[in-house]
Amino acid sequence: MNAQSYAKFLNDNFIPWYRKQRPASFKKKIIFMQDNAPSHAARYTISFLAKFGLKDEKLMIWPPASPGFNPIGNYWSGILKRVIYSGGQQYTTKDELWHGICQAARSIGANEVQKFTKSVDSRLLKILLNKGCYMNK
Repeated sequence: MNAQSYAKFLNDNFIPWYRKQRPASFKKKIIFMQDNAPSHAARYTISFLAKFGLKDEKLMIWPPASPGFNPIGNYWSGILKRVIYSGGQQYTTKDELWHGICQAARSIGANEVQKFTKSVDSRLLKILLNKGCYMNK
């Protein structure tokens, strides 16, 4: 995915949701977080987000290669993959795979998400103590 396709994805999916948010105080508090993938960190993307007021302190830029900051990363790499490919399920088209991903993602319960997000503080501390370098789980 390049910066232009990422901006289109945001424009089609995130921006409509963001525009509907009320009250205005919510928009003042929101911080948009994304990893440091090339399409996310590109000047094109940063400029696109700035048009919607997502800049400076509203845009969190993560250091390169920072999977430890992503609370849902472990969910995706473990549990969600197992659900998507359970029973030896294989997909022959991108559309079939996307449907499988969406179906599996809808099965995520609030308790499961909390389990992964509760560990953020301890993981951030480990990252700081390790001076930003790779850390074991």
